[in-house]
Amino acid sequence: MADKRLFILAQPDFPKTKGFQLLTRFMQGHREIKVSFATRTAHLAAALATGECDLIFAAGLTNQAHALITDQEPYLAVLPTPLVSQLGLSMATTVSLDQLAEQNLLLPSQGHPLRRELDANFKMAGTPLPSVEEEDALDLRLTKVAQFLGATLAPQSSLPTELPAGCQLFGLSPALLSSQGFLAPAQPSETARVFLEWLQEQSGQ
Repeated sequence: MADKRLFILAQPDFPKTKGFQLLTRFMQGHREIKVSFATRTAHLAAALATGECDLIFAAGLTNQAHALITDQEPYLAVLPTPLVSQLGLSMATTVSLDQLAEQNLLLPSQGHPLRRELDANFKMAGTPLPSVEEEDALDLRLTKVAQFLGATLAPQSSLPTELPAGCQLFGLSPALLSSQGFLAPAQPSETARVFLEWLQEQSGQ
């Protein structure tokens, strides 16, 4: 193997995922491959397309070719406190997709894998998406929620331990699941191929 380096770009919550645990196990058994990763909040797919990395790890890859899903977790809704009062919600209740569809939603842009997954989820539930303000960076979306500019949705593990003041967290009804995993280009590097084949072996056990 000429190039024994594997570079992965991942969403910020990557170290908290099963995908990261699997990568750690791979590194322990393949010490000849120097594995490294970096995190960013947006434009992961673009980085993969331009050859900036060997693989990406992101949410919303369910229908992508060359993707291996490692994690599934619930989406949660983050609502501004005044909206919680308006909707008559308590901390023990969930928010329905119909209720969300009546609000201004802050979501990733159309090209973001997470957005494609959300669009598909809402379509499957028969609930049209409302007017959407697009912002890829979750921290900026949360800041806007705290300013009562809308509500947002995010996979559970990607949310910070402490939300900004003025934000409240709710489950969804019906529940939406986020799929996360590794995505390779159509012609992966040799090290990426070794890792993906190893991942497939793990899923078969």
